[in-house]
Amino acid sequence: MALKFFCSNTDCENSVHEIPIGRYKTVFNEKTGMLEPINLPKCEKCGKELRWENVFEGVNSITLNSFSSLSPERKKEIIHKRAEKHNKTEGRDEKHWRKNKIIKEFFGK
Repeated sequence: MALKFFCSNTDCENSVHEIPIGRYKTVFNEKTGMLEPINLPKCEKCGKELRWENVFEGVNSITLNSFSSLSPERKKEIIHKRAEKHNKTEGRDEKHWRKNKIIKEFFGK
């Protein structure tokens, strides 16, 4: 979703042309179910508040079942990367837990 801003004054030349805005804050409106901009800027030419439009630019790429259509070598590579990532983050905790469990069982603490 993208927002495009135009001047709300129909006599202003910016009412037809899109006005580029660098950054703007949005808030979720529960009534409409959409994100809406807050603190709308004013037009530089006429001083009226800008109006905005939602523009759906579409999704560039949809990949359904992409993993199943890969070659076995590529699947192996992806699974290996996932396992490495998991072992770096969560595997470390599990390793310490198992080590402490064995020590407690052995020494009876």
